[in-house]
Amino acid sequence: MKIQLKLFSLFLMVITNVTVKAQDEKFIIRGIFEGDYHGYIYLKYDNKYGAKVKDSVMIENGKFNFEGQVNCYIQRASLRLSSTSLRCDEPNAVCFGLDNSIVDIKLAYNQFQKIQVKGVLTSVILKTYLQRQRKFVTRIKEYKEKQIKLSDFDSIKTLEMRIDKYSEKLFNMDRRYWRKKPNSNISPFLVARNSSIFSDTSLVQVFNSLSTLQQNSYYGLLIKKEIKGRQKLKNLIGTKAPLFKTRDDSNNIISLDNIYKDKIVLLDFWASWCIPCRASHPNLISLYKKYKNKGFEIIGIAANDHEEMKWREAIKKDNLEWINILSIADAKLMGLNNIDIGANYMITEIPIKILIDKNGTILGRYDGNEEKELDKKLKEIFSNK
Repeated sequence: MKIQLKLFSLFLMVITNVTVKAQDEKFIIRGIFEGDYHGYIYLKYDNKYGAKVKDSVMIENGKFNFEGQVNCYIQRASLRLSSTSLRCDEPNAVCFGLDNSIVDIKLAYNQFQKIQVKGVLTSVILKTYLQRQRKFVTRIKEYKEKQIKLSDFDSIKTLEMRIDKYSEKLFNMDRRYWRKKPNSNISPFLVARNSSIFSDTSLVQVFNSLSTLQQNSYYGLLIKKEIKGRQKLKNLIGTKAPLFKTRDDSNNIISLDNIYKDKIVLLDFWASWCIPCRASHPNLISLYKKYKNKGFEIIGIAANDHEEMKWREAIKKDNLEWINILSIADAKLMGLNNIDIGANYMITEIPIKILIDKNGTILGRYDGNEEKELDKKLKEIFSNK
């Protein structure tokens, strides 16, 4: 792809300005306000220490000013006329990107959504970058809107494959960017928005590839927090699995401690509406057939399946011959105990699979990207049986 040298030089100049900003610099907001309003305006943002700040100044003669420090860049600072406002899409409330620059802002009463912002260099380059991705984002949005209207899983899956195709294009663009510009304010933002795609090891590697400045930026610290959270989950390995007693889809009483006494148990946290979850079922069925007679059992635990009929239909359509139960408060629909299996296992996303041995000890925890690791672990366990 050819880029005019003059424009490319300007692009490099902006990038350079974005990446060299030190954390000890501050932002200065110079605001112009139009309209019949006399009172305070409120600025909310996360400061360089990660603390949430709410500052306020009086609008005088149609002008207002703020000063402060952010940690490299944040995408959601906000200006509001009400101190209690929570939304950013109100007539007198708006969110905007902010870095440590001199920022000129123009607002009009009851027209905050028409905000004019100049000087936030990171936002300038991020806007240009996101515009390059717009055609992919638009296509993904179109497919998702079509998905909502469908009930046939095969049709939904076909659209999901198309969504995955364009999602991969977005991811590859983001990855090329943070690899080339590890010190850009945009890079940790791009990593953070893709964090769920990475395995634990990969996320640590990508985080370590960022510059020290960006590792300690607002979004860098969010990534670091997620890494620690994942490690906390890994620390559950080797501990006793939380017990539960409930009923399955055939109304049979299911007690975890009675099952793992004789078998290696895999808890599969999924949902009928979760495409990646159901896409993993063919491999699970293969593993189940392979190891069932060697002392292997699967318990499918449907998380947030609010429509019991769709859950039952998914079990039948996917040929899930193992134990199937509902999780969380949905279990009450079948007159079950007031339990929260997902919360007990710290399930915040799906699909997640948890392997438990005959002593009730957690052997492993596997997300949607770790299918091969699970296969390898089961092969290791049953190789001598």
